[in-house]
Amino acid sequence: MTQEKMVEVTCPKCQNEQEVKVYDSLNVTLNPAEKVTLFEGKINVFECEVCGHKALLAVPFLYHDVERSFCIYYFPAEYVEEDEFIRHWVTAEGKLRLPQVQAGQIPGYMADAQIVFSMQELLNYVVFRERVIDLHREDAE
Repeated sequence: MTQEKMVEVTCPKCQNEQEVKVYDSLNVTLNPAEKVTLFEGKINVFECEVCGHKALLAVPFLYHDVERSFCIYYFPAEYVEEDEFIRHWVTAEGKLRLPQVQAGQIPGYMADAQIVFSMQELLNYVVFRERVIDLHREDAE
């Protein structure tokens, strides 16, 4: 499921306050047009209506491809330094801690979500996984 919300953001350059759409997750199987928007660099990006300042919003973001059964979780790079983030979100094996998988509330492949720390890394990983999955599907046919 794609999850988005409107949040109030203050421009760091001119202090203008405005509402911005923020995505917590994007399901590209259900919302393929939003995948294009992501690759255009328009998701979780703040652009000030007053001064034009543009910046990526440092918020966690889940990319979810149900059709190909993979997902990628982006966390801002500064999260690496946060002990509580690691304790709460990451297992000792470096995997996402997702109790919903054990409870059967979400698909098991989500437990193998790739963790990335830049949006460019997320985009690169999407292209890589799509190629791997699609090539192996072709070989199996």
